[in-house]
Amino acid sequence: MSLLIHLEFMPKLKKMDNNEFQLDDSVPVDAELMEAWLGGHKISLCSKTLHDIKKLIEHYKDIITPTENVVVEFPTDENMTPCASVDKKVVYIPTSLLEAGEVDDTIGAMIHELRHIEMSDSERQTWATCFGTVRKALDTLFIKRDDGGYESIHDIIFGSGDISFNDMMDTTVVKPNVAFLRQACKDVAFLLNAVEDVRIDSLTQPNLKKYITKGDEKAWVDFEKEYNRGTLSEDTLLNLCYRLLFHHKGFLSDNTIEKMFGDTSFILRSEPSDYTPVVLKEFSDVIRTHLEDMWKNFPEHEKQLMLTDSDDPTELYVNGLKTDSESVEGQIIDGNLRIKGRVGMDTNALEWEDKEVGRTVTAPLKEQGGQILRGLCDNRKKPKIVNQSLKNEIDAYDNIQIYYTEEDFGRNKKTEYGCVVYDAV
Repeated sequence: MSLLIHLEFMPKLKKMDNNEFQLDDSVPVDAELMEAWLGGHKISLCSKTLHDIKKLIEHYKDIITPTENVVVEFPTDENMTPCASVDKKVVYIPTSLLEAGEVDDTIGAMIHELRHIEMSDSERQTWATCFGTVRKALDTLFIKRDDGGYESIHDIIFGSGDISFNDMMDTTVVKPNVAFLRQACKDVAFLLNAVEDVRIDSLTQPNLKKYITKGDEKAWVDFEKEYNRGTLSEDTLLNLCYRLLFHHKGFLSDNTIEKMFGDTSFILRSEPSDYTPVVLKEFSDVIRTHLEDMWKNFPEHEKQLMLTDSDDPTELYVNGLKTDSESVEGQIIDGNLRIKGRVGMDTNALEWEDKEVGRTVTAPLKEQGGQILRGLCDNRKKPKIVNQSLKNEIDAYDNIQIYYTEEDFGRNKKTEYGCVVYDAV
């Protein structure tokens, strides 16, 4: 499924047990589009099929990104990471889709990710813009402390232990302030990615777009189920992300999206630098409400850890020193003044009045349809590791060459045959 398999900004992942890709030729294969490309030849899930899929993706890579040195890889122990990196020019084949026999969806996902490399902002730009948005919003949300004073969530997050960009990228780092900030930035990125998915998918060449459309139609089935249940009716950030996506892709007509950001033609004729400030401004109240809800839903004991000031040497050692949010922005930007300039342009129009965050806990975010759908999508794209033995088997097909020839035995008796040569050097 290509839909919303968005850039994960290459976070470090903890290796999961029993997460190895398994070949099973009894699994039904959904490869109608690829089989048509192969002249109607029926395929099964085997190492030769994996090799052919990789070669087909590399063929499309040369069409979509002819000037980029993009690498297509299977996820292994050495490189395990999801999806794609615009910065590193690498795409990883979604083996979880392959293991389920969803060959066409796998190819569609790769076309989608290659289009990100061709057209989208870099990961650092996206992170920097989302971080700037979150930082600005959190500075306007205030908590009333037990002593009667007020403190912004911004100051609580950045004053409760050291934060670095590397920690934000490493999902194994579970410090409360880092975890909160990481998720907040990813949720804002989810909104921008929904708009970018509309743009890059809609502008994809028809012969390639058919793979993406097939994945969209499958995703619509899950969306429609939640939509009919009413879990997407509330105008929350994640719900609106999915409604925006399906509205602009023509699956439904959503009045809220139409009023907030309904001009599909504007998306298609824009670059990310054009639409990002518009999207952030139009959804600014939704974004801040989402961050407020995140705080309300955050585990109480973890909030207390951040709210508790202490001069105890042990606690200071465990939590680290307080962090200046500007220093984190500097780590994300990494000296690139162009990125810094874009952050200013993207977030300049964002303004909120200061607000006290109530203590009433809202409905759990996990019950929202948008959160449910994102969980389904994330589970579908978790990388299954290709072990070295299978990788060697897949790569071995690169050494096989088939030469076709014709032998004339006289008396109009000609025989065509193929000669297989395996180069083991």
